[in-house]
Parts: sequence; C-alpha cells; structure tokens
Amino acid sequence: MLEKYMEDNGEIAHVKVSIEEQEPYLLFTRGKYEDMGNTTVILSPTELNEILEANGVYEKLKDNLEAQREDRMDRTKVREMLIYGTLAKYLIQMLNGTIEERIYPEITPLPRHKDYFRGEDE
Repeated sequence: MLEKYMEDNGEIAHVKVSIEEQEPYLLFTRGKYEDMGNTTVILSPTELNEILEANGVYEKLKDNLEAQREDRMDRTKVREMLIYGTLAKYLIQMLNGTIEERIYPEITPLPRHKDYFRGEDE
C-alpha cells in the first residue's frame, strides 16, 4: 500500500523488511526492485509510528472517526490517505534529501531526520 501511495506522489520505490536484528526495520529503496536502486532509507516500525505522531495523524484520525460515524467506506479511505499519504510524503522527502528542497513543507520531520528536510522552509 505504501508503495502505491509513493507512486501516486511521483516516486517509484520498493520496500523490503529485514528481521535480522532484534528490532525489525524497513528498507525503502528508490526504483522498482529489479532496478536495484542505490538510494535507500532505513526506518524501524517505531520510527514510522513517531512520524505519524509528529504529523498529527492520530489526532486527525480520531477527529475523522468522530465526524463520519455513518459512512464506513469513507472513513476507511480517509484513514488510508492520512496514514499512507503522510508516510509516502515523508519517505519521498527523505529519498530526495540531497536536493535541499522541501517537497512537502506540510510534513514535520523528526529531529533526527532534519537533514533530509533542508531547504527554504527549514
């Protein structure tokens, strides 16, 4: 699902999961798997949670659920867009961090990822 949202936002990437360490982590690499891209971002599931938290996704989800109790399909789509859309934009910014441009100024970086979010809107 995350790969789809990244592609919808103009970036083709693939995801691999590594379980070789105590805490698993995800490798997001630019391009399709068979392209063997060389730009990779590594994040843990904990970091994905922190990204959603820092960008207010959980609060938005709560507000959305309360506002749309009747239409379950609409709630599901909004929930999907909030979660995967936010993560996709965050990852696209990280994969393009060397261009020193804020592609998505509405996305709040974690303090340890600020170097990927350089640009005029620092």
